[in-house]
Parts: sequence; structure tokens; C-alpha cells
Amino acid sequence: MSLIQYDIPSKEKINFYIIEAKQNNKGPWDKHSLYVGEAAKAIAKRCIDIDEEVAYAMGALHDIGRREGISHMHHIISGYEFMKKEGYECIGNICLSHSFPFQDIREYFGKLDCSDIEKEFIKDYLKNVEYNDYDYNYIQKLIDNKAK
Repeated sequence: MSLIQYDIPSKEKINFYIIEAKQNNKGPWDKHSLYVGEAAKAIAKRCIDIDEEVAYAMGALHDIGRREGISHMHHIISGYEFMKKEGYECIGNICLSHSFPFQDIREYFGKLDCSDIEKEFIKDYLKNVEYNDYDYNYIQKLIDNKAK
């Protein structure tokens, strides 16, 4: 288990968030997110310092910003802000970082549908954040890029 304790929602709360968000965005992102959560949990089981329930929560909620509707880069800001507001900063950080394996906004693959202020926030965040085990080991990023 990781030396750092993370406050994460229960599986029931995770499912509630996804069901609620699905009302605003009917795309297949919900199945993708739950698959990422399960895959992250399976990988974490084989890792020494990664908690499988934390990995599941981070994986399952990494795209929760899609709750605001169809978007591209904006979903990472939306998810970050929502999870922080709900009291889950560690998951908010994954929402923001999961699209950037190299901590560089230029690595984003997709439409940059954020305001200039949001783009600057992302640039500063990526420049200054220290990725934790869940980021550094690229669990979320690897699975997110492979999950259909």
C-alpha cells in the first residue's frame, strides 16, 4: 500500500458521479472510465506501493469532467474543478494530468477548447506539479490511451 493516504469516494459515490454525469453526456465515456478504473485496479494489485482502490477511483473518475457535456481539453479542467470542490483533490489532479504523460501542454492530442486563462493554468500546473505514484507509473495514462 502507498505510504500516502488519499481521500477517495466509495464505489457507490463513484457510480453516482458517473450516472449523474451521463445525463449530460450520453457518449461511451462512462464505460471507458469504468474500464480504466478496473484496469488500473488490476495493475495496482501487482504493484508494491500502489493501492488498488485508489487506482480504481482515479481511473474511474479521470474523465468525470465530461459531466458538462461533449468537450475536448476542457473536460480536464472541468473534472479537476469538480473533484476539488467535492473534496477529492488527488482525483482532481488525475483529471488534470491524465492527458499529459510528459507534463507539457503541447503533448495534448485533441482540440484545445479551453479559455486562454485555463490554458495558462494547465501550463503552470504541469510545470510545477510533482507526479505521484499514480501519475509517475503512468497507470492512468497507459490505460486511458489503450481503453476503447
